[in-house]
Amino acid sequence: MDAAVCNNKFGFRVIISDCDGFVRSGCAGYKGDLLSTEWVEVDALVEGISMAHSFNFDHVTFESDYASIVNCLCKYHVDITILGYRIVEIRGMIDLFVEAEVRWN
Repeated sequence: MDAAVCNNKFGFRVIISDCDGFVRSGCAGYKGDLLSTEWVEVDALVEGISMAHSFNFDHVTFESDYASIVNCLCKYHVDITILGYRIVEIRGMIDLFVEAEVRWN
């Protein structure tokens, strides 16, 4: 998944491919104002998780080019910020898969 910001508006895209690189599905969207690019990337990740759940995948890898989000998800801990709370929610969504990995690409 990836996101882009322009003129305080953002768009995102999610691509689902299998282990051979064959594209299985994808989506793109456009949303209005957000606080920061970090929040845009978080929203794109949530869209990707939701799509993967809709396909009933058991083993998934989520890739993002936003290193701080990947680090937060891989090494999440008690964080009292709003973003930290959202990361804990996302980690719970990811934990519903049999096997899931979040990595930086």
